[in-house]
Amino acid sequence: MERLSVIVDVNRRYQKLDGFGTSLMWWANAMQGFEQIPATEAGMADGCRNRYEELMNLLFDPDKGLGINIVRYNVGGGDCEALDFINRSGAKIPGYLSKDGHYDWMADAMQQKVLADAYRLIKRSGQAFYNTVFSVAPPYFMTYSGSSTGGKNPADDNLRWDCYQDFVSYFLDVASYIKDELQIPVTDIEPVNEPTSGYWVYGSQKQEGCQFNRVLQPELHQAAFDSAKDTYDPQCYSALSKIYEMTGKELARRQEAGKLSGVIISGTDETSIDE
Repeated sequence: MERLSVIVDVNRRYQKLDGFGTSLMWWANAMQGFEQIPATEAGMADGCRNRYEELMNLLFDPDKGLGINIVRYNVGGGDCEALDFINRSGAKIPGYLSKDGHYDWMADAMQQKVLADAYRLIKRSGQAFYNTVFSVAPPYFMTYSGSSTGGKNPADDNLRWDCYQDFVSYFLDVASYIKDELQIPVTDIEPVNEPTSGYWVYGSQKQEGCQFNRVLQPELHQAAFDSAKDTYDPQCYSALSKIYEMTGKELARRQEAGKLSGVIISGTDETSIDE
């Protein structure tokens, strides 16, 4: 086998990393009850009263643990209780919005707590704090399949064509609640997660993604398209184009009104480097 010599020049730099991070999905939700579990001996020696405090220190305290300074907060889509698909630990992220249009801001209390405590620990450490608010799935009642687990055909777009504005409003309402009400900074927003992978199928044990194709699927969306109310003709717009354009326009409107100032939109996270 041919051997290759690599010379590392530590004085030659190409980029600067802003930090090291974690998605709060789904482990933050799975921390339910950890405050009732005693800390280990090592945790107690560090002053931790329970396993929750111990784990948070191990993740976010630079002296006692990893010193993570970047988090990603998942805006849950909930799921239809009658389906009872989602049973993977922590993966059933509740939505804040009910089918009848009411908000319950305590619905996702556990992930909120982890986010707030992470912010406190990172701020105390003196590191810069970064928070991406993202969505893996819209509320189940806005989808064609009726489930936040995915589409009946995983290759099909799953957000109903007539629910894009509803979803964008919901998504930005949550981002605004975190930033303006909880006073936790939001660095950027990402309305979709691995949108073109084709993995997200109805009946999955987890809430992880929603298909937004970059190719047109007019036959799927035509019945939900009303040209009198919607300028996004599915004959001309892909789901991925529509969701990003509508998110951008709504974000700009809110920023003009003094909300979500300084927040930017991130491009999609994808499964493969080719995508």
